[in-house]
Amino acid sequence: MSVGGLILMGCTSRLTLPVMRRTGSTMPMQTTEYRDQLELVRRLAREAADVIMPFFRSVAVEHKSDGTEVTEADRRAEEHIRSQIMRAHPNASVLGEEFGGDHQAVPGDQWIVDPLDGTASFVLGLPIFGTLIGLLREGDPIVGVVHM
Repeated sequence: MSVGGLILMGCTSRLTLPVMRRTGSTMPMQTTEYRDQLELVRRLAREAADVIMPFFRSVAVEHKSDGTEVTEADRRAEEHIRSQIMRAHPNASVLGEEFGGDHQAVPGDQWIVDPLDGTASFVLGLPIFGTLIGLLREGDPIVGVVHM
């Protein structure tokens, strides 16, 4: 599905779309193949909002070594998301914005996490930020959530 020139894969918190595998197949994955993962990422994105919102308009800003902004809200949300992923999938790999991880495709499942996308807006008190969580299986996207 294309929206404004962007191709959507996985789902947002309000819209669920089938994921197309990169193996050349044009058939969407069966819902049963990713229902549990989808429910997990949707729950985690909502829980991340519960972690983040108490810091809105009242958080100190630090700068990472690359010069980008980071806050306690970013770190706490990623810690929560990581802990819940590891509880549900102890053998999975996690690559997160704040705490890193394996930047290469890994065998099995790899979760991609940006706990607070839009930190600059968040710090300024502008409600233009969200949580991004995705799951790759053998390097292929399975599900993804954008929670605004």
